[in-house]
Amino acid sequence: MSNDAGPLQVTAWPFIPQAAGSDEMQVIVVSWTGRDGPPPDIATIEGTTYRLSWQGEYGSGDSGQGLRCLLTIPREHGRRTVRVQAARQGGSPAREVAASCTVRDARHWELCLMMQSHVDIGYTEHPDILADAHGEYIAKALDIMSASDDRPPEEQFRWTCEGSWTVEQFLRLHPERATEFVRRAQEGRLEVTALYANLTDLFSEDLLRRSVEYAVALCKKYRIPLSTACNHDVNGWGWALPRILRDVGVRYLSTAINETRALGVRPRPAPFRWEAPDGNGVLLWHDGSYLTGNTLRLHHSAREAEPLVASFLNRLVGEEYPHDRVLLKMSGIQGDSMPPTPGVCNVVADWNRRWEWPRLRLVTARDWFSHVESNWPRVIPCLRQAWPDWWADGNGSALYESALARATQARLADLETQRIVIREQLGVDLGRLNQRRGHISCLSAGAWWGRLLHRRSGWADASGHGSGRRHGHRLALRSKVVCCGRHRVCGCRGQP
Repeated sequence: MSNDAGPLQVTAWPFIPQAAGSDEMQVIVVSWTGRDGPPPDIATIEGTTYRLSWQGEYGSGDSGQGLRCLLTIPREHGRRTVRVQAARQGGSPAREVAASCTVRDARHWELCLMMQSHVDIGYTEHPDILADAHGEYIAKALDIMSASDDRPPEEQFRWTCEGSWTVEQFLRLHPERATEFVRRAQEGRLEVTALYANLTDLFSEDLLRRSVEYAVALCKKYRIPLSTACNHDVNGWGWALPRILRDVGVRYLSTAINETRALGVRPRPAPFRWEAPDGNGVLLWHDGSYLTGNTLRLHHSAREAEPLVASFLNRLVGEEYPHDRVLLKMSGIQGDSMPPTPGVCNVVADWNRRWEWPRLRLVTARDWFSHVESNWPRVIPCLRQAWPDWWADGNGSALYESALARATQARLADLETQRIVIREQLGVDLGRLNQRRGHISCLSAGAWWGRLLHRRSGWADASGHGSGRRHGHRLALRSKVVCCGRHRVCGCRGQP
């Protein structure tokens, strides 16, 4: 930013324009907020005179309020102070103003955009409505992939399914598109992730194992790669999670802590290896937000995003972020449970036509982790520590349901232990139950589903009230509509 107070402000952007010539140039931005007459029309920078062509942000005209001009200066290695002297010539009285800023050598930044829809079941809408919506989002993502097939690779649409629950809903709604889904997943344009929904540390070890079963079965059946788990908007997890993920071949865990009433580990964004007590671990990407790309307006317009991206990259440099690539998670529209949109492909194309660096590229979570694993410029630290959830106090907003879930967990565990004893230790033939197997399996799936959905992330609706749209899941826990295909978010439908 400018080192001087006054109507003239100067900011260095870490941008290198296209077609800059043999000597690379980088951008500084001159801003004018004066109100007492026309703005300057020429500027002198390091002995070179520039004509100022102002662009209005919030207004234009003689007041000069909110005007901005992009200038290119020679790129130099290291860090230097650049002073801008500006003047008004011509028909108005001459005036001279000056400002300076610190200019660092612009890195060859690459911004990796990871498209997803954040799964917050019951927070923004009734669970039944969201179940259908998330299923349709994957269908729409497949359509956008087909429409972008002829684009350059960095512009081709990619989609990361944040939870396998969304895949279950898609297959329930569109079983006829399963082959297309599998093809896109196998070619790397769509990624299935391991966890069923976003967790809290209320998940017991057996429930954590259950939460990966759907994705594991699906990917095994269709020979889809399964290497990543995503858990976003969550502040802590059961310490068994790294071991459970590694047990099923998952190597990566993407997080994005919500710091409302919480605090994320620093530094972030950054990678580290998170190990369970037995030493099994995953490479974890500790991100800032699951909507950073939306905050930077990269879903909307390249020009609108430019100043926000410049400020974001300058902040990363100030925080000593060591790499020249960074992951930006985003949705098609800013917000939770939002659909994919094709516009991001155009944003990437428009941006890359205008700027040599930074470059934009659409990626999946696995793409990003593969890059980090091979190219992170520092030694990646390893942490073997527990990670309690700051939001676990939400139990108190659903005391009956929490007690019911805990009691169900104990009963299900007892039932499974009893079956093992009867079948394996006592040698009793349980074949006579085969005729009722489907009914028993359905009831069991419904019970496990109720536990999973009760203990997922999200203890209130979007207004902040614990008794809001989550009420749909409270009713599900108290009834049998969670099984036999009678409920849209039942664990019995959309099976692999």
